[in-house]
Amino acid sequence: MKNDYPLVHERINAFYARHGYVPKLVVPRALHEWALRFHQSELGGRPLVTVNVRQSSLTNFPVVTYRDSPLECWQELIDSVASLRPEALFVVVGGFQEWEHQLSLRPNVFIPRAYGLTLAHELALMKIASLFMGSSSGFATFATFTDTAYAIFNAEHAFAAAAGVKVGDRRFPFANGNQIISWHPETTSELIERFEELYRSNPPEMLRAIAANPTKAAAP
Repeated sequence: MKNDYPLVHERINAFYARHGYVPKLVVPRALHEWALRFHQSELGGRPLVTVNVRQSSLTNFPVVTYRDSPLECWQELIDSVASLRPEALFVVVGGFQEWEHQLSLRPNVFIPRAYGLTLAHELALMKIASLFMGSSSGFATFATFTDTAYAIFNAEHAFAAAAGVKVGDRRFPFANGNQIISWHPETTSELIERFEELYRSNPPEMLRAIAANPTKAAAP
Protein backbone atom coordinates (compact mmCIF):
# COMPACT_ATOMS: atom_id res chain seq x y z
CA MET A 1 0.00 0.00 0.00
CA LYS A 2 1.03 3.58 -0.54
CA ASN A 3 2.57 5.07 2.59
CA ASP A 4 -0.02 7.81 3.07
CA TYR A 5 -0.11 8.77 6.76
CA PRO A 6 -3.38 10.75 6.73
CA LEU A 7 -5.14 7.93 4.90
CA VAL A 8 -3.66 5.25 7.17
CA HIS A 9 -4.67 7.01 10.39
CA GLU A 10 -8.06 7.91 8.99
CA ARG A 11 -8.67 4.21 8.41
CA ILE A 12 -7.38 3.28 11.86
CA ASN A 13 -9.59 5.86 13.57
CA ALA A 14 -12.59 4.81 11.47
CA PHE A 15 -12.00 1.16 12.38
CA TYR A 16 -11.89 2.11 16.07
CA ALA A 17 -15.10 4.15 15.74
CA ARG A 18 -16.87 1.13 14.25
CA HIS A 19 -15.48 -1.64 16.44
CA GLY A 20 -14.21 -0.02 19.65
CA TYR A 21 -10.70 -1.44 19.26
CA VAL A 22 -7.82 -1.55 16.79
CA PRO A 23 -5.75 -4.59 15.75
CA LYS A 24 -2.61 -4.97 17.85
CA LEU A 25 0.95 -5.65 16.73
CA VAL A 26 2.46 -8.92 17.91
CA VAL A 27 5.79 -10.73 17.76
CA PRO A 28 6.27 -14.34 16.60
CA ARG A 29 5.29 -16.86 19.27
CA ALA A 30 8.83 -18.24 19.51
CA LEU A 31 10.19 -14.77 20.28
CA HIS A 32 7.47 -14.14 22.85
CA GLU A 33 8.37 -17.37 24.60
CA TRP A 34 12.06 -16.41 24.41
CA ALA A 35 11.29 -13.05 26.04
CA LEU A 36 9.46 -14.71 28.93
CA ARG A 37 12.35 -17.12 29.53
CA PHE A 38 15.01 -14.43 29.15
CA HIS A 39 13.12 -12.12 31.50
CA GLN A 40 13.16 -14.72 34.25
CA SER A 41 16.57 -16.30 33.70
CA GLU A 42 18.71 -13.28 32.77
CA LEU A 43 16.83 -10.23 34.04
CA GLY A 44 15.78 -11.56 37.42
CA GLY A 45 12.07 -11.22 36.67
CA ARG A 46 12.32 -7.50 37.36
CA PRO A 47 9.60 -5.13 36.10
CA LEU A 48 10.79 -3.87 32.71
CA VAL A 49 10.60 -0.27 31.51
CA THR A 50 11.60 -0.11 27.85
CA VAL A 51 12.94 3.27 26.77
CA ASN A 52 14.08 4.69 23.44
CA VAL A 53 16.28 7.75 23.91
CA ARG A 54 16.68 9.11 20.39
CA GLN A 55 20.30 10.20 19.78
CA SER A 56 20.71 10.48 16.03
CA SER A 57 23.56 12.95 16.59
CA LEU A 58 25.71 10.04 17.85
CA THR A 59 25.40 8.10 14.60
CA ASN A 60 27.56 8.28 11.49
CA PHE A 61 24.68 9.78 9.52
CA PRO A 62 22.70 12.07 11.84
CA VAL A 63 19.28 13.18 10.61
CA VAL A 64 16.62 15.54 12.02
CA THR A 65 18.66 15.95 15.18
CA TYR A 66 16.13 18.48 16.47
CA ARG A 67 14.08 15.41 17.42
CA ASP A 68 16.87 14.01 19.62
CA SER A 69 16.10 13.48 23.28
CA PRO A 70 17.76 15.52 26.05
CA LEU A 71 20.00 12.75 27.32
CA GLU A 72 20.71 14.34 30.69
CA CYS A 73 16.99 14.26 31.55
CA TRP A 74 16.83 10.53 30.93
CA GLN A 75 19.95 9.94 33.01
CA GLU A 76 18.35 11.86 35.86
CA LEU A 77 15.16 9.81 35.52
CA ILE A 78 17.09 6.53 35.63
CA ASP A 79 19.11 7.64 38.66
CA SER A 80 15.99 8.85 40.45
CA VAL A 81 14.16 5.58 39.86
CA ALA A 82 17.23 3.61 41.03
CA SER A 83 16.76 5.02 44.51
CA LEU A 84 12.96 5.24 44.61
CA ARG A 85 12.03 1.98 42.84
CA PRO A 86 15.17 -0.17 42.66
CA GLU A 87 13.22 -3.18 41.41
CA ALA A 88 12.53 -1.51 38.03
CA LEU A 89 14.90 -2.30 35.17
CA PHE A 90 15.27 0.10 32.23
CA VAL A 91 15.72 -1.69 28.90
CA VAL A 92 17.32 0.80 26.49
CA VAL A 93 16.27 -0.10 22.93
CA GLY A 94 17.51 1.35 19.66
CA GLY A 95 20.46 1.40 17.30
CA PHE A 96 23.84 0.42 18.70
CA GLN A 97 25.28 3.90 18.12
CA GLU A 98 22.36 5.71 19.71
CA TRP A 99 22.87 4.82 23.34
CA GLU A 100 25.31 6.68 25.53
CA HIS A 101 27.74 4.11 26.93
CA GLN A 102 27.71 5.47 30.47
CA LEU A 103 24.16 4.17 30.74
CA SER A 104 25.52 0.63 30.76
CA LEU A 105 27.28 1.32 34.08
CA ARG A 106 24.00 1.84 35.92
CA PRO A 107 22.69 -1.19 37.88
CA ASN A 108 19.12 -0.57 36.74
CA VAL A 109 19.88 -0.48 32.99
CA PHE A 110 20.05 -3.32 30.46
CA ILE A 111 21.04 -2.63 26.84
CA PRO A 112 20.07 -5.53 24.54
CA ARG A 113 22.31 -4.44 21.63
CA ALA A 114 25.36 -4.54 23.91
CA TYR A 115 24.70 -8.26 24.39
CA GLY A 116 24.30 -9.07 20.71
CA LEU A 117 20.50 -9.01 20.71
CA THR A 118 18.55 -7.55 17.80
CA LEU A 119 15.56 -5.39 17.01
CA ALA A 120 13.32 -8.47 17.07
CA HIS A 121 14.44 -9.27 20.63
CA GLU A 122 13.84 -5.67 21.68
CA LEU A 123 10.28 -5.72 20.35
CA ALA A 124 9.62 -8.99 22.15
CA LEU A 125 10.82 -7.45 25.43
CA MET A 126 8.65 -4.40 24.78
CA LYS A 127 5.60 -6.66 24.62
CA ILE A 128 6.17 -8.01 28.15
CA ALA A 129 7.33 -4.73 29.70
CA SER A 130 5.37 -2.80 32.30
CA LEU A 131 5.62 0.34 30.18
CA PHE A 132 7.40 2.09 27.33
CA MET A 133 8.80 5.60 27.45
CA GLY A 134 10.55 7.34 24.59
CA SER A 135 10.79 9.72 21.70
CA SER A 136 8.32 9.74 18.85
CA SER A 137 9.91 7.00 16.73
CA GLY A 138 9.44 3.57 15.23
CA PHE A 139 9.55 2.04 18.72
CA ALA A 140 6.88 4.49 19.83
CA THR A 141 4.73 3.48 16.86
CA PHE A 142 5.08 -0.17 17.84
CA ALA A 143 4.02 0.66 21.40
CA THR A 144 1.05 2.63 20.06
CA PHE A 145 -0.45 -0.54 18.64
CA THR A 146 -0.05 -2.72 21.74
CA ASP A 147 -1.76 -2.78 25.13
CA THR A 148 1.45 -1.69 26.87
CA ALA A 149 1.29 1.51 28.89
CA TYR A 150 3.39 4.21 27.23
CA ALA A 151 4.51 7.82 27.32
CA ILE A 152 5.63 9.18 23.94
CA PHE A 153 7.42 12.52 23.95
CA ASN A 154 8.07 15.30 21.45
CA ALA A 155 5.49 14.23 18.87
CA GLU A 156 5.82 16.38 15.77
CA HIS A 157 3.12 19.04 15.47
CA ALA A 158 2.80 18.41 11.74
CA PHE A 159 1.73 14.85 12.52
CA ALA A 160 -1.31 15.84 14.58
CA ALA A 161 -3.76 16.42 11.73
CA ALA A 162 -2.72 13.20 10.01
CA ALA A 163 -3.39 11.26 13.23
CA GLY A 164 -6.78 12.86 13.75
CA VAL A 165 -5.78 14.73 16.92
CA LYS A 166 -4.89 18.27 17.90
CA VAL A 167 -1.53 19.45 19.20
CA GLY A 168 -1.84 19.18 22.96
CA ASP A 169 -4.18 16.17 22.95
CA ARG A 170 -3.00 13.63 25.50
CA ARG A 171 -4.06 10.48 23.68
CA PHE A 172 -4.76 9.04 20.28
CA PRO A 173 -8.48 8.36 19.72
CA PHE A 174 -7.99 4.60 20.19
CA ALA A 175 -5.51 4.76 23.10
CA ASN A 176 -6.06 3.24 26.52
CA GLY A 177 -6.12 5.44 29.60
CA ASN A 178 -2.49 4.61 30.40
CA GLN A 179 -1.18 5.50 26.92
CA ILE A 180 -0.03 9.12 26.72
CA ILE A 181 1.56 11.40 24.12
CA SER A 182 3.10 14.85 24.55
CA TRP A 183 4.07 17.47 22.02
CA HIS A 184 7.27 18.98 23.40
CA PRO A 185 10.77 17.86 24.39
CA GLU A 186 10.75 16.03 27.68
CA THR A 187 12.06 17.45 30.96
CA THR A 188 13.33 15.57 33.99
CA SER A 189 10.31 16.45 36.09
CA GLU A 190 7.92 15.35 33.35
CA LEU A 191 9.76 12.05 32.86
CA ILE A 192 9.58 11.28 36.57
CA GLU A 193 5.91 12.27 36.72
CA ARG A 194 4.97 10.13 33.72
CA PHE A 195 7.00 7.19 35.07
CA GLU A 196 5.25 7.27 38.43
CA GLU A 197 1.83 7.68 36.82
CA LEU A 198 2.24 4.79 34.41
CA TYR A 199 4.34 2.43 36.53
CA ARG A 200 1.56 2.33 39.10
CA SER A 201 -1.23 2.17 36.53
CA ASN A 202 -1.36 -1.54 35.73
CA PRO A 203 1.75 -3.60 36.44
CA PRO A 204 1.53 -7.09 34.94
CA GLU A 205 0.37 -9.73 37.41
CA MET A 206 3.54 -11.76 37.09
CA LEU A 207 5.62 -8.77 38.22
CA ARG A 208 3.65 -7.66 41.27
CA ALA A 209 5.35 -10.00 43.73
CA ILE A 210 8.78 -8.66 42.85
CA ALA A 211 7.52 -5.07 42.78
CA ALA A 212 6.28 -5.58 46.33
CA ASN A 213 9.61 -7.03 47.46
CA PRO A 214 12.42 -5.23 45.62
CA THR A 215 15.15 -6.67 47.86
CA LYS A 216 14.79 -9.98 45.99
CA ALA A 217 15.19 -8.39 42.56
CA ALA A 218 18.42 -9.54 40.97
CA ALA A 219 20.63 -7.42 38.74
CA PRO A 220 21.03 -8.60 35.13
